[in-house]
Amino acid sequence: MNALQEDVSEMFRRFVVAQNGRSEAELAPLLLEGPEFLWVTTLAVTIWGHNAALARFRANWEEQWHLDPDLAALRIVEISPGTALLHVPLRFTFAPHGEKVIPTSIEWNGVFRRVEDRWIIAAILLATVL
Repeated sequence: MNALQEDVSEMFRRFVVAQNGRSEAELAPLLLEGPEFLWVTTLAVTIWGHNAALARFRANWEEQWHLDPDLAALRIVEISPGTALLHVPLRFTFAPHGEKVIPTSIEWNGVFRRVEDRWIIAAILLATVL
């Protein structure tokens, strides 16, 4: 694994820890600030903007929520200098409280951008595996 792949992989791990820990304080600095951040959910809902994404994460965290990525299958491709794509299959557990949890297989895709001296997530594009 080269330096870019190691850095982006570590950043993704921090994202998973923040998500599973329901920590907005840890998650917020990992996402591109401003209205250009993009998140397309598994239900094909498009969310634009850092603040809108954080609001959606906060709402989701009130329910049952857990990400379990298959890190052995993680792949990172440099798109251009300072931009990388990370792809990883994961098990996503989500359900309103009191409802039966059925884990879902997801293909998680993220566009990472180098900003100053660190990598951040500029876009999250999800697809449910049928």
